Amino acid sequence: MLHTSSRVPPPSQQAKGIGAALDRVVLTATDPDPSGRYPDASAFALALATAVPEGPAPVDLRDGDHQTIVLPVVATETVVTARDQGATGRRWLRRRSRGADATATTAGATRRPRRRLVLAILLGLLVLGGAGWGVYDQVVAPVTPLPTVVGTSPDAAVATLRDAGFDPVVSDEQRFSLDAPLGTVAATDPTDSARRGATVTLFVSAGPRQIAVPAVDGREEVTARALIEAEGFTTVVDSRYDETVPEGLAVGTEPSAGIEVDEGSEIVLVISRGRQPIEVPSVVGEPLVDARARLEALGLVVEEVGSAYDDEVPEGAVLAQSVEPATVLYRGDVVQLTVSDGPEPFAMPDVTGQTEADARAQLEGLGLQVDVTYISSLFGFGAGRVGDQRPESGTPVRRGDTVQLVVLR
Repeated sequence: MLHTSSRVPPPSQQAKGIGAALDRVVLTATDPDPSGRYPDASAFALALATAVPEGPAPVDLRDGDHQTIVLPVVATETVVTARDQGATGRRWLRRRSRGADATATTAGATRRPRRRLVLAILLGLLVLGGAGWGVYDQVVAPVTPLPTVVGTSPDAAVATLRDAGFDPVVSDEQRFSLDAPLGTVAATDPTDSARRGATVTLFVSAGPRQIAVPAVDGREEVTARALIEAEGFTTVVDSRYDETVPEGLAVGTEPSAGIEVDEGSEIVLVISRGRQPIEVPSVVGEPLVDARARLEALGLVVEEVGSAYDDEVPEGAVLAQSVEPATVLYRGDVVQLTVSDGPEPFAMPDVTGQTEADARAQLEGLGLQVDVTYISSLFGFGAGRVGDQRPESGTPVRRGDTVQLVVLR
């Protein structure tokens, strides 16, 4: 069965006078790969008759119960039937031998050339070889599917393959794998099937390949995704505000560029949404300290640009801001604040000697709070009038301050 593992030598190397056409027929019929041979005996017979027009013609005696083709050395008129699978009808080939007629054959056949004898021997060997190949192919060493061993330990894989009739060998060569865990079987050679008793090579997994994350900063999203996925990673996009990278361009990745991670890992691609908009709040009336902290927490820069008197806004609170509330600014933009000095001070008027009613009316008209204390006068002198005041006249006071009046009784 040499032809099952290597090619049969061309007949022309064994006998002179054998043409190239016959060499091709023999090489095709004995191809080690079954798919390279003739599909059936009819095709073989047709090819042989074409290659050796004057040679003995095979005779198709198949009748449904018998699958026989006779290859005589000498024949009279012969009919050959050639059936091609999938074709309709029959092709009839007629060959008439150039030997003597039936009477001459009975008396003694004419001697054939040497090449016809060699050809007949070769054809007989081919028929026997084909039968032997059938036994080998279907009984002795049939092609059998390999059991699934990828992802199992090498020891378990070896045992499984041996039980199935194969000869397993563990290779020193490791292979990267996304599916087979480190140390397990990553692949086999052959992969799907082999003849019973054949050697099956096992390759142990080295785990996923370690690949550096590519740098994509400043790239457009489509380009950045392509660069990442070209390295065998998957991509998830996360859009974030960025004060320096224009909207739509890549800010970077997580993990960062240059870090080595498992092939097939998920990489976060950060795409810029541009500068983050900030809606300016109203801080008028708030203490300056609180207003400054609130604005700076938003990323704005606060500048105090002065102060002014105001009867309504308490001293130290924000009297005005340079940007209207709800205006959109960006991180680093400036907001100027004016601080209140409170009500403007004025001199305390002199209300001594006035009646209580007149003094109260004058002081309250200036925005002062009046607190009255009553004392008895000597002999009723000056009763009902202001005898004293605090603060004294001329002292600076503000709206809302409280002054003390002493009224005699």
